[in-house]
Amino acid sequence: MKYFVEIQGRRHTVDLPDTGDTGTAKIDDADISFHRRRSRHGGLDSLLLDGQSHALQTFPDADRINVRIGGADLEATVIDERREAISRLTGLNQSKKGAVGEVKAPMPGLVIKIEVTVGQTVMKGDGLLVIEAMKMENEIRSPIAGNVAKIMVSKGTAVEKGQHLMVVANG
Repeated sequence: MKYFVEIQGRRHTVDLPDTGDTGTAKIDDADISFHRRRSRHGGLDSLLLDGQSHALQTFPDADRINVRIGGADLEATVIDERREAISRLTGLNQSKKGAVGEVKAPMPGLVIKIEVTVGQTVMKGDGLLVIEAMKMENEIRSPIAGNVAKIMVSKGTAVEKGQHLMVVANG
């Protein structure tokens, strides 16, 4: 499974094998052998990376993971390849002053829930609405921090791939 991980402002591509807690991961262009021994009680895990042992403790919070490794605290944002593709299709971009996030439908489906109202302040990654497609619910998240400027759909609206759903602006 491929993940996109941002740590301290640097973005990395991590490709993990389906072998569980042991194997070789590709991080950017480097192959790294790993073995993770999970704690049975939710405490510290043991992580062996290319022969070096580390104590690992994760604190998951939505797309963010706070990692304590070797005594250093790091915050990572982790997105899997499916969410990355949805982000590209929905117009996800960086939060810059004056930015406009046009939220588009990543696939055809039915709007089953609108989670925000016009004028509401949202953070990048906050849920905006839910589209049901192929019997799966897909939460569409805000591409930027800002205010919901416009909502072009309502609950029960059938949408096509690429259709404009909302506009989030930060000004």
